Amino acid sequence: MSNTIIRMDYDGRTAFISEESKSKRQVRAVVHLGQIYYCANDIAASAGYLAPHKVAVRFPAEYKIKLPVPWVSKKRRGTTEAFCLSKEHLDKFLERISADDSLRDWLLHDVMQKAEANLRISEEEKVGQPFQTDMTVAACGDNVDEPSKAEIAQVSLLIKSLDQIITDAVLLKNELSKSF
Repeated sequence: MSNTIIRMDYDGRTAFISEESKSKRQVRAVVHLGQIYYCANDIAASAGYLAPHKVAVRFPAEYKIKLPVPWVSKKRRGTTEAFCLSKEHLDKFLERISADDSLRDWLLHDVMQKAEANLRISEEEKVGQPFQTDMTVAACGDNVDEPSKAEIAQVSLLIKSLDQIITDAVLLKNELSKSF
């Protein structure tokens, strides 16, 4: 086996798992609702695909989930949405992309072991707590008050006023840019 290193990011819920060799393989693992997911784009890139996003997009929807995944470059960092795979669906993806044995062994043994050993999964998530919302969406059967016609008119008027303010600001910006 090769030397596999792990670097944690943010709050211990994302891991950058890399192989310390000439291949420079890296897979991001993230925790979502108490389960570890692996970035399909990274796996396809590790397999040598030049357009890994296309490979992930074409994989059947029932086996993948779109999650926010952090990225890091030399000077910047951020988050992007990427297709991710659970441990159960990783094998199907590897079959689909015709992954070689070395990649399969590295993912199934090194990457999964490092992710499971190092990523923090809270006890609440392990139990499988129901998804929490901010209570802005009413559940089926709840009594929801419909907005009155006066409230709808007020919102419409507010939107028109905001549109006018934005238009005026853009025009003013254009005029100022012409003067300099």
